[in-house]
Amino acid sequence: MTETLLVMMNPNNPQTPGVYTVEKNAFPPSVAQVPTAIPAFVGYTEKAEYQGKSLIKKPTLINSLTEFSNYFGGAPEYKFPINLVTNTEDPTKPPTPDEYDFTIKPHYYKIGPAQTNTLFYMYNCLRLFYLNGGGPAYIVSVGTFKKATINVTGTGANQKTTEELEDQPVSRDALLEGLNLLPLIQFPKPTMILIPDALALDKNDCYMVQQQIIAQAGALKDRVALLDIYDGFKDYTKPGDNVIADFRNNMGVSNLNYAIAYYPWLQTEVVTAAEITYVNIAPRAKDATATDPTQDISKLIVGVPLLNVLSTVSTDYETLEADVLVPPPPTGNAVQYASWNAAFNGESTGSDADNLNQQATAIAQMFGIIHDLGNGGKSPSSGTANITITSKDLINSIGLMSHTSGPLGLQMVTAYQYLNKFPGIGTAKGLTQGAMTGWGWKSSDLPTSDPYKYPDGVTQPADQQAIAFPIVSQVLKSAFDVMLESLHAVIADAKTLVNQYNSSLETSNKTYKTIMTAMAHQANKLPPASAMAGIYTTVDNTLGVWHAPANRNIDAVIEPLVSINDDSQAPLNVDALSGKSINAIRSFYGRGPAMVWGARTMDGNSLDWRYINVRRLMIMLEQSVANAAFSLVFEPNDSSTWSMCESMISNFLHNLWSEGALQGSSPADAYSVSVGLGKTMMPIDILNGIMRVQVKVAVVRPAEFIIITYEQEMPKS
Repeated sequence: MTETLLVMMNPNNPQTPGVYTVEKNAFPPSVAQVPTAIPAFVGYTEKAEYQGKSLIKKPTLINSLTEFSNYFGGAPEYKFPINLVTNTEDPTKPPTPDEYDFTIKPHYYKIGPAQTNTLFYMYNCLRLFYLNGGGPAYIVSVGTFKKATINVTGTGANQKTTEELEDQPVSRDALLEGLNLLPLIQFPKPTMILIPDALALDKNDCYMVQQQIIAQAGALKDRVALLDIYDGFKDYTKPGDNVIADFRNNMGVSNLNYAIAYYPWLQTEVVTAAEITYVNIAPRAKDATATDPTQDISKLIVGVPLLNVLSTVSTDYETLEADVLVPPPPTGNAVQYASWNAAFNGESTGSDADNLNQQATAIAQMFGIIHDLGNGGKSPSSGTANITITSKDLINSIGLMSHTSGPLGLQMVTAYQYLNKFPGIGTAKGLTQGAMTGWGWKSSDLPTSDPYKYPDGVTQPADQQAIAFPIVSQVLKSAFDVMLESLHAVIADAKTLVNQYNSSLETSNKTYKTIMTAMAHQANKLPPASAMAGIYTTVDNTLGVWHAPANRNIDAVIEPLVSINDDSQAPLNVDALSGKSINAIRSFYGRGPAMVWGARTMDGNSLDWRYINVRRLMIMLEQSVANAAFSLVFEPNDSSTWSMCESMISNFLHNLWSEGALQGSSPADAYSVSVGLGKTMMPIDILNGIMRVQVKVAVVRPAEFIIITYEQEMPKS
């Protein structure tokens, strides 16, 4: 057998006669354009989990609103107060039409903005983003929506149910923590930063968050900050409401060419009428009196039986959510959802027997609540919880769920059998034969046989326990999961009932419909920056990042919340004192209800960085060239590398010039690239390992002001 050894020889130093093939690259490396429209949204979501793993404070790339919903859930549940109003100038006269939404003589009422502790903007802003052409986006959830708590006091005819909303859930520190996660994203990097939930903070806290967004954009130099004006639904030209001056005074003076602001807020069509129901009415104010029927719809709409049913169902399912399914449980309530959940998610500490007892306690407590609610609507007052529901629909649904022959019943029997028949483990808390028979099982229904036999030779209790624990734990986990799924299904059915009752009541009662319409109107008041992120995406993908994202209508918008004309826009666009430009959104007859009529960064006095497209194009150029130049690091710092670098960048710029991104009738007028000794470097630079490259570009700027001059001429023939 003959072996052939192939030796790769250097063709530049041949030693054996023959023919040698040499391949030589004719073209320099190419520069790939980085993505330009990847916004990052930081805020609160309904949930944050995928396949059982938390997504809290984990930047997640999504491509659609459907994908967002799968990971992060849906809309928050706003609570709108019903406020009693009077004429602001003369209380003896009726209020003006713009001061109230409906009247029940002799009183006038207005639906107020959503209560602060129910106000989360990010979900609806994302809807606006996608309705305007949005694409891939990063989501950083810093927490989930908090629910209202239901307190029941008294007994019998004296029983009262009151709802108390938790304190302000939006946290400045949490939002800042989420913001600080964005620099960790490597590719694709976010190119826009938006934190709409900052607008639900106190004004000063909001400004602090916005300052930090600008600071991050300026430090990293690869993204811009898209900002909304705090209270941007107010007319800045009216006394006492100069929200523009307030915003400008609190944004500092640094990195303004990386910041872009829009005004005013928008009246949108994002939230549909079907999404607003009875449950969005805020609870009656604590200081309300019997003669002041504000915020209590039952006092406003009298004698409507359907309203009572609606009220009962909505209150009951919110009770289930708040007292059973939302961790942590309300203060003073013995329901321990948090500990239940921990017992089944590897968060408990202690021995296997201890953990097993915790799991058994959890399902015993939960099933006890389910059984009692389904058999009368009231859970035990001690031991587990004190929960009361009165809706016959919900009681019947829960009763079916707790039936001994149903799916959950079978799970419970299996859990009882496995848990109580393993030697060495013993009877766990709560899941005893007595408890099972009290819940409806006959003694004869409960198995007596041992469901499992240990392998031969395993006789020590400790060894048996080690084998048994994961098996029994899985059985208990299965029962726990079925309980949670069943409760969520009941709540989902209850919400469907609320929607049905709500629709019927809207049809039959004019006042009620007016209230629902007014609440939908309030829910649709949204800040504009997220819509602009969608427009940036559309412009970038269809025209190029060098085009100004302006003179475009915003979709899903009825009108700006403040009417702006030429006179009121002038101080927004050009601010001689601070130089901080604010882009206006205006309504033009025959052209669109919400036209973007501004294309400036906040660095409005800068001739270099005045325009959005200039700033964003330069970011794209800088990042694209920087990524490509990594291939030249540690290459010889000589004329060959210099030539390669120059050609690489020049080719990239030539393509951009041919697409219209650079100004000039020829490439020489549009850009130049220089590198080498005597051009950009000195000998000391080479000794220090430095290769200096100078790139000059003439970036196209928008025709912001078009001036057409007309002049009459003398007849020439």
